Amino acid sequence: MNRPFKRSALLQHKIENIPTQPGVYLYKNNNGSIIYIGKAINLRNRVRSYFSGQAKDIKTQRLVKNITDIEWIIVANELEALVLEATLIKKHKPRYNIHLKDDKQYPYLKLTAAEYPRFIITRRRVNDGGIYFGPYTTAKSIRHLLEIIRRIFPLVNCARELHYGKTAGKPCLYYQIRQCGLPKYGAPCMGTVPPDVYKELIQEVLLFIRGKHTALITTFTEKMKHYSDTEQFESAAFMRDRLESIKNMQARQRVVSQRFLSQDVIAYAHEGTLYTLSVFQMREGKIIGRSHFIVRNPAELNYSELMEGFLTQYYESGDSIPEEIILPAPMEDAARTVIAAWLTAGAGHRVRIRAPRSGEGPRLVKLAQVNAEMALNEFLIARKTTQTGKQLKELQIALDLPVLPETIECFDISHTQGGGTVGAMVYFKNGKPDKNKYRKFHIKSHTNNDDVASMREVIARRYQRLANDKKEFPALIVIDGGKGQLRAAYEILHRISSEQHSIIGLAKKNEEIFLPGQSKPIVLAPASSALKLLQAVRDEAHRCAVTFHRTVRRKKSFYSSLDRIPGIGKKRKNSLLKRFGSLEKITAASISDLTTVSGITKIIAEKIKNIH
Repeated sequence: MNRPFKRSALLQHKIENIPTQPGVYLYKNNNGSIIYIGKAINLRNRVRSYFSGQAKDIKTQRLVKNITDIEWIIVANELEALVLEATLIKKHKPRYNIHLKDDKQYPYLKLTAAEYPRFIITRRRVNDGGIYFGPYTTAKSIRHLLEIIRRIFPLVNCARELHYGKTAGKPCLYYQIRQCGLPKYGAPCMGTVPPDVYKELIQEVLLFIRGKHTALITTFTEKMKHYSDTEQFESAAFMRDRLESIKNMQARQRVVSQRFLSQDVIAYAHEGTLYTLSVFQMREGKIIGRSHFIVRNPAELNYSELMEGFLTQYYESGDSIPEEIILPAPMEDAARTVIAAWLTAGAGHRVRIRAPRSGEGPRLVKLAQVNAEMALNEFLIARKTTQTGKQLKELQIALDLPVLPETIECFDISHTQGGGTVGAMVYFKNGKPDKNKYRKFHIKSHTNNDDVASMREVIARRYQRLANDKKEFPALIVIDGGKGQLRAAYEILHRISSEQHSIIGLAKKNEEIFLPGQSKPIVLAPASSALKLLQAVRDEAHRCAVTFHRTVRRKKSFYSSLDRIPGIGKKRKNSLLKRFGSLEKITAASISDLTTVSGITKIIAEKIKNIH
């Protein structure tokens, strides 16, 4: 059991005297900053549960440890508490609450509040009478939607100030290419389109955005018939073209659900406290949109609390709320009830929240979950790439390199008391190892314990080959060792190529970085990301060299043991290697497998198996 954290007398007094009514509680740290906001139907019970010493995880313990003050706001019921909680979280952005990642940067599609409303893209929501749709994950997705809207609906696109009965000059290019204005009335900038007629057009667009394509087709068909019957043939042709555009678009959408409701299907994937939530917008059985959101859950809220926080933020605008929300697992009944009531009030129609266990629901959730997992992987890769880019830039600055060290080669030498000396080179591209470009070296120039001579040999062999083949040298060469190895490597490199190449030595003892011609080493801070990258490269070179040396030593030991077995000579050793391909496979082979090799009897096979 966890012991309760020590707290001030004032905080203890507040905990003991907090009311039992519904409301919102605000936790503050010693700086007076709000670090967590929650709601409860019974404030006293909820708050006391945090301080009971029963915290299940480290994150919650850390949250409680940082609480030095509590405030609360009493409301009439849990629904009001939910609304107030969402408002306060958006305003204060407490550290331990969940947030849509970079929430302020998510774009919205806004319908302005004007005599002739326009659709614009914005990242700020203000209370100016406009209607907001979203949030969307990218501005690109909104621009694509706007492009479709403008092809079908002749809305105002220019920035002119428009008023009915007052001309704003000659019609603009959008009118001339039939992307603005109506055949019967002309363009809004001519002052001839009645506002109520234009608002009727806006209502059609709203049906389109909300995925009510069947209702829109019915409306267009009726209008086309009316214009045709009244011999308004230009308007009838105009409606016909719009009708065809809607039908063609609808034909390209595949039906994935037989329940022709407006539905949002939500699923998630996570790594630690980082979650990706995927929302599939389904209207009339077809997927019309898909969004992915990054959500951080620093307080490790349970599933129900996590989903409650996401739903309140995602549907805060009150637009495009579906009739049904399908979740991957059931929420707690109390949380589901209050969220559904809040959504129903905002949507103007009943909203159900359910987690189906049979039928097509689980299939739709699985589809959304696969997309959520893919989005999470893409985010993690992108984040890692960004972090690596920062590492490389920091390393370039620290070593004063002429170019970003996108390619790094690192060398190490390994031996046992001077015997079986080998070298290894590892290759890193953009901070990541590329094992296909690793190289291993048997030292040929000497047999004594001389790391400097060994380093001189592997550097000569590696870069003479690159120079002969006219291949590009790496942006940075790292030598695992101090001044001696670095000097030897630099001299060889200078003989091979007249160009200036970046080369350093990294001494493991004090993590000192040596540069050619400089007596004093560079010492980076232990927490430096540049140093961590160099250490990763150096450690990988060391691992590779040691592993290669052990393999060579084991192979020599094995073959010398084979030489001591009567009946095995060079020919049979070669036959064994040709048959099994490697030392590891020879030692792993069974006696029956060994006897399939020409000249290997059962007695010889048993002696081979007894070597190890």
